Amino acid sequence: KHTAVVTSVRWSGAGHRLASGSDDTFVFVWEPRAGGAWARAATLRGHGADVLDVAWSADDAMIASCSIDNSVCVWDARNLALLMAPLRTLRGHANWVKGVAWDPTGRFLASASEDRRVLVWRASGDWRVEATIEKPFAGVTSQTFFQRLSWAPDGASLGVPNAAKSMQACAAVVARGSWDGVADLVGHKHPVTVVKFCPALFVDDDTGGRAPPRSVVAIGGQDATISVWTSSKARPVVVFRDCFSGAVSDLAWSRDGSLLVAASHDGSTCAFRFDVGADLGEALSAD
Repeated sequence: KHTAVVTSVRWSGAGHRLASGSDDTFVFVWEPRAGGAWARAATLRGHGADVLDVAWSADDAMIASCSIDNSVCVWDARNLALLMAPLRTLRGHANWVKGVAWDPTGRFLASASEDRRVLVWRASGDWRVEATIEKPFAGVTSQTFFQRLSWAPDGASLGVPNAAKSMQACAAVVARGSWDGVADLVGHKHPVTVVKFCPALFVDDDTGGRAPPRSVVAIGGQDATISVWTSSKARPVVVFRDCFSGAVSDLAWSRDGSLLVAASHDGSTCAFRFDVGADLGEALSAD
C-alpha cells in the first residue's frame, strides 16, 4: 500500500485496473484477484516528489503521471512489472505539474502547471511540445492544490482550470489545433481546481438532428461549488452549492452522464444524478 496521502485514483477505460498516485512519489497499478480482493500489479517509480495526478490513455496502453518535481512521466501499461521505470519523462514545465489528461484520439497529452502554462505534448515519436497555452492564465496570481484538466469526448477542445477572465476566476475552453480560447466559464467566486467533461455527447430531440452535438462539462473550485455547463449555452445548466466545507478536489462522470461524483478537501464526497434526456439532452451512441 501507499505510505503517504493518495492524491489521485483512476479507473482504466476497460474498468479492469486502477492506477493510484501518492505523496510517497509512487504510482501503483491494481488488479482484481479471486474473492474480490485487489492486489498491486505494478509499482511505477520515476518521480522524485509527490505525485498529484494520474491518467490512462484512451486505449489503456499508457499511463501518465505528474508531480511537484516539475515532470510528467509516461508509463507502458501493456507490459506491467513489479517495479517499472518510465517509458518517457517529459520536462518542460518550470514549476509543479498539477494535472494531466490524454487526448481521446490518442495524439496528444496535456499537462497543467503552477508555471501558468498548459503544455500539449505529441503522444508518440519524439514527444515534443505541440503547443504552449498561456493566454487563459494572464494575470492569474492565485494558486490551487490541483489543476485537473480535461478533453471533450470528441477531442475538439480542452478545458483548463485556474484561468481568469477580466480578473474573475474561470475555467477556459481551448480549441484543438488553433489552441485559442473559445469559451470562458465564469461564475465561481474562487479559483477553479478541476474541469471534467462528460464522456457522452448530447443532442436536443426537438431539433430533428439539425443542431450539432454538444458537450457537457462540470467544473469545481476552491469556493466549494460545482457548476455544470453545455457547449450550447453561455450560462451553467445547474450550480451546486453548500455541498462541501472545503475546495472541490476532483470530479468523475458515469459514461452516460447520468451521475456526477465530486470529492472535496474536507474528506467527503457528493453524488448528483441527472435525468439525461430532460436535463442534458439525448445522449449520442458511442458508435
